[in-house]
Amino acid sequence: MTRRRLEELESEWRTAESRGDDAGADAAFAALFRELPLEAPRPGFAAATLARVRQEAVLAAAPAPACAEHATPSAVRWAAASLAGLSLATLALSAFVVTVLPRLALSGVVATFNRAVVETWQWIAAGIKLWVQAAEWSAVLARVVAAPEVGWTLIASSLAALAALSLLRRILAHEKEPLYADPH
Repeated sequence: MTRRRLEELESEWRTAESRGDDAGADAAFAALFRELPLEAPRPGFAAATLARVRQEAVLAAAPAPACAEHATPSAVRWAAASLAGLSLATLALSAFVVTVLPRLALSGVVATFNRAVVETWQWIAAGIKLWVQAAEWSAVLARVVAAPEVGWTLIASSLAALAALSLLRRILAHEKEPLYADPH
């Protein structure tokens, strides 16, 4: 099949379509498709694909090699070591404060310090809890307002309220006597 023949069949199909000749357009379209070359994968494509899938599955199951490509950067290792050292120091200081300091003569100062630390952490925990609750509420509100029908309903109700207030203002502007309720 030559390119010229394909262009002729396409032209016949488009001409029949533009005339509104549905039967002719369908016949020309079918002829065009019959003349198109059949695209088929090369021999062995399926076997090569399955072999590649099996190879990927074996590679995924194997442990990752320790090479420079997969090595952890030195900055990340240094940060991890620093955090581990800081965690150990905090643990040691906490153990010292809990076990040794209460036995010393400064027990009043230590108790006050402990109370201050506990109250500070309770205050921070309450703030975090409030922040989490506010984040959950705002996520729900965002999902609700993001729905088009809710957005249009809010806009329509706001416009209706605005129109009602404007009408009420016009009505009250024409009143000559002040409105009041007689308590007796």
